[in-house]
Amino acid sequence: MNKKNQQDKENISYNFCFFLSFFEGAFVIFAELIGAKILASYYGNSLSVWTAIITVTISFLTIGYFIGSFYAKKENAKSILSNLFIFSAFFLSIFSTWSSFLFAKFQEFELLQSTIQSSILLIGPPVLFLGITSPILIQEINKKLKSAGKSSGNVYSLSTIAGILATIFLGYLFLPNWGIQGPLLFSFFSLSIISFYLRRNFIQISIFIIGLYFISSPYFTEENNNKYFKLKYHTEGLMGQLKVVEQSFPINPKKYKILLINGIPQTLILNTDESANSYWEYVHRISATASLFKGKKALLFGMGGGVIANELQKQKFVLDVVDIDKRMFQIAQNYFYFKQKNTTQFYVDDARHYIKTCTKKYDVIVIDICTGEVQPSNVFTVEGISELKKMLNPKGIILIQYQEKINFNKISGSQSIAKTFIHEKFKCYQNIEKTDISSVILACSPQEFDFTKLDSTQMTENVKKQKWLSDFIKNPFTPIVKPRKNSVLLVDDKPILEHINAETIELWRKTMINFYSPKFYKKN
Repeated sequence: MNKKNQQDKENISYNFCFFLSFFEGAFVIFAELIGAKILASYYGNSLSVWTAIITVTISFLTIGYFIGSFYAKKENAKSILSNLFIFSAFFLSIFSTWSSFLFAKFQEFELLQSTIQSSILLIGPPVLFLGITSPILIQEINKKLKSAGKSSGNVYSLSTIAGILATIFLGYLFLPNWGIQGPLLFSFFSLSIISFYLRRNFIQISIFIIGLYFISSPYFTEENNNKYFKLKYHTEGLMGQLKVVEQSFPINPKKYKILLINGIPQTLILNTDESANSYWEYVHRISATASLFKGKKALLFGMGGGVIANELQKQKFVLDVVDIDKRMFQIAQNYFYFKQKNTTQFYVDDARHYIKTCTKKYDVIVIDICTGEVQPSNVFTVEGISELKKMLNPKGIILIQYQEKINFNKISGSQSIAKTFIHEKFKCYQNIEKTDISSVILACSPQEFDFTKLDSTQMTENVKKQKWLSDFIKNPFTPIVKPRKNSVLLVDDKPILEHINAETIELWRKTMINFYSPKFYKKN
């Protein structure tokens, strides 16, 4: 075959180059978001985790562009692109298996170090190979257009548009309905088909068969469940991974039901009857305090498994519940015995947006939206609290659940929240359940608040069962006259609450990694 015929065979049509650039942009986003969702189940969904993932993605994409500039000079573009797509498909096929191996390898390291290393080895390779394709495609288009600027602009704009569409479809359609494995299958077969269209040989077919084994292996293995630990529900979405599990212990007759958000428990109930009796004390302490307003208007931020909403309904509140993740409302009803009453309304919304747009007034506002690592920095600021105050009746109360490792040598998150409320002319009180990670309940009101009217007869049956109730009624909250020195004023311009609580976040994640993650390993 002469040189001209060889070049013609290697040439890629103008339109097909743009088709490939579109798919390259889409599958870069697929690799990033699916990889992020997988890593979130191990390392969480915090700002530091996302920062590491985005940094790794952009870094490997940049390296890919740089390497691609050298390959763009070569004549065998079809062969190179075919290899790049099949290798990208292969590395996506091993995401599930490879992530478990990486977690086992790096779980002893610090959280940030583990996240960066896992991101590099999980997300890095497919993004690198896909990034190499862009300069090659630009070079191929230049052969037809003879205009480098125009071809580069077209390729990158198409790639970006594809990335936008991929984000929308993956976040709102694919992940919620198909989980992680469905989009991985789609990516694997799409990239493989493109590779085979460009060129087929023994090596590519072999890589495809190996990838097919890894991508299909989850369908032929079972979760490592046993009679003491059963997975009842599992879903993926842009808001995070949700799991509902039932757990019991060999020497303990009690059974528990747990809602996990990215591997962190959000709700834990004694699964013995339909009373939805929370295992955690803070739920009952909030319920006991809210009983002072029994039958009035209440607002709850954070549905979770619905245990607080359930308690408020039992006290005949006219209740509004706000949660950014619509899956929570269904999970609460399907798995945690929550039964919506006519006086309860659900709103799928961000807490700060609801605060800014709501025109209603409430007697009790409960804020329970600290989901492990994710801290609602935009709510607990001077600006957010100023807007929140407009929603509260003058004699009403705001109850906030916050968890932190008490450390007097570092800035305190709960004290910073209290300082910000005091700055906005609130009277603040606190109740602390001291453990390794203390559960802090802040009670904030525009006026001095009288807790002496607490009456056990007005409380729910779940609260009445608590052994600590009599002590709580005698001494429920301690006034915060002046926040500790290790506190800061929180403002929109400096959303640092997650950084303040970094020590607690890492302790939470490590504890849950050691306890829950091994239970979800596959048998192989």
